[in-house]
Amino acid sequence: MPEPLRLSTDDRAVLDVLIVGAGQAGLALGHHLASRNASFLLLDAGPEVGHSWRDRWHSLRLFSPAEYDALPGMPFPAPTGDYHPSKDDVADYLQAYTQRFRLRCG
Repeated sequence: MPEPLRLSTDDRAVLDVLIVGAGQAGLALGHHLASRNASFLLLDAGPEVGHSWRDRWHSLRLFSPAEYDALPGMPFPAPTGDYHPSKDDVADYLQAYTQRFRLRCG
């Protein structure tokens, strides 16, 4: 289990938004907040972004083809057509997304 994040009074004073959950919705929200120069922090129960995807069944694949799986501002890095990303493809994408847009996660 990861060490709990401890926010000081100073940290709380500078945050405009605290996002609980660093999955697809949380990361998309972080992307939009970053484009507006908002001060925010993404929190997730897992030890790293994408962990909940990696911790799934080995054979898990998305139902939708890759070209429909992108988050705002970054296409899903997979062939278009009939390719359905695996759980690890999704986890890798979420980590790359976090790094590309420098989203602050705790």
